[in-house]
Amino acid sequence: MAKEIERKFLVADDSYRSMAIYKSEIVQGYLSINPDATVRVRINGDKAFITVKSRNVGAVRNEWEYPVDPAEARQMLETCCQSRLIVKTRHVVPAENGLKWEIDEFHGELDGLTIAEIELPETESASAIHRRGGNRESRILQLGAVCHLSLPTAHKAHHILNMLCMREHIDRLHGFD
Repeated sequence: MAKEIERKFLVADDSYRSMAIYKSEIVQGYLSINPDATVRVRINGDKAFITVKSRNVGAVRNEWEYPVDPAEARQMLETCCQSRLIVKTRHVVPAENGLKWEIDEFHGELDGLTIAEIELPETESASAIHRRGGNRESRILQLGAVCHLSLPTAHKAHHILNMLCMREHIDRLHGFD
């Protein structure tokens, strides 16, 4: 079991594209959207995984991830998902101290939504990310309210965030716990 410590942010513009060192296409769906035990199937390029995540305690949660055959993952996505499929392009951008930003551009029904996340080695790292100014990270991200999304209404943005099983992150868009 691994501990996942991550922060998610709304992305202000597309300047991250020129900084990306890698990009991939992802299709994913949820076998369980219970906040106590979220179960996701994801196909990322030619690899596939099942991931189980516990409820967040602050910025930390337990995570278990297992590789699966991509053909079996496609079957699970087609027959077992409790939610709509999510299609996105992930851009990976280097950050300080060997960390990396994973910036997801959503497609289809979620077109226009772009979210960046960073996995951190410890919870204290989260406040350091928040305090930075004038560097690459602050150019990539803009912390702001849900209404800053480039979508027709804040209501639609709120619905999209809920659909992505990220309700726990809405309160953090203005800062950290």
